[in-house]
Amino acid sequence: MSITEVAKVAGVSHATVSNVINNRPSVSPKTVKAVRQAMAQIGYTPRPVESRPGRRPRSADGVFTGRVSMVWPRREGYNNPVALGIMQGIGTELDALGLDLTVSFADAENVGQVVDRADGLLALGFLEKGMIDSLRGKPIVWIGSHGPLDWGDRVRCDHGQIARESVAYLVDQGCDSAIYVNLDTPHPAFQQRGASFRLECERLGVPVQVVQIKGGDPATDAVKQLSRLKPTSRAGMFVACDRHLAALDRACRLTGVTTLADHPAIGCDNDTSALAGLIPTPATFDLRAEQLGRLAVHRLSERMRGNGGAGQVTITQSAQLIEPPTHSA
Repeated sequence: MSITEVAKVAGVSHATVSNVINNRPSVSPKTVKAVRQAMAQIGYTPRPVESRPGRRPRSADGVFTGRVSMVWPRREGYNNPVALGIMQGIGTELDALGLDLTVSFADAENVGQVVDRADGLLALGFLEKGMIDSLRGKPIVWIGSHGPLDWGDRVRCDHGQIARESVAYLVDQGCDSAIYVNLDTPHPAFQQRGASFRLECERLGVPVQVVQIKGGDPATDAVKQLSRLKPTSRAGMFVACDRHLAALDRACRLTGVTTLADHPAIGCDNDTSALAGLIPTPATFDLRAEQLGRLAVHRLSERMRGNGGAGQVTITQSAQLIEPPTHSA
């Protein structure tokens, strides 16, 4: 059954049936009665308002269009497992809430349209300041560590937990010192991850050295720095993400530097394609990206419906340590 059939039985337009269902005052009592009789006659029951597509009355739930825009910079990569997992979680949660998603590859020219056509915004990746300012005025949730700190809610992984467990893992492997490697220094998540790692090492009295690269040939430059560090024979290495770890491994092999092969290593993202072929297999963290996406949508839905509370809210999610498989003789 559909409202088209209701309209045909009642002898009114599709729009009139919609107005009656949504209790709009523009319909005469006589027409309302005719429409409701037609609905009863054919056994039509309207969908709950929270699961209907299209424009919604403000009095119902504060949602106008039922549409959420995902704001994503054009230059960002979209094929890494974290981004793909986040998008899967976003889609699953939006579907459960009866909301629609528009993915907007935002730039300075179209960002205004992105804001106008949605009830709420999800943002992932680095946006220019001018674009960020254009997003003000709509409920927004920043996914990850990019974005301003002074407005909007945020959902991100728990960098402190990742740092604590990575140091504990390396200590369990018999390491007496540590190295943190970051091939993308400006990345805020990698900065936070590194700062937390250094603090945890200091708390436990584990000597730590840092290799951070900005620009140039990051992996090759990092290998040069590693070769100068002369780490102890029992040093362990924490690398900002698995793709950095794979790039570092290739650069080490090309230059004959054995630092990565000689020391226990741990990365982040559980990127199996990046880690394939690395010997020995490093440990990594699964950031549970799908759950990050679901949490972001749930938080945004609360804001859109006016149930988000006062002030900014940051939700942190723990990651799962994935240790390399053990091989028995």
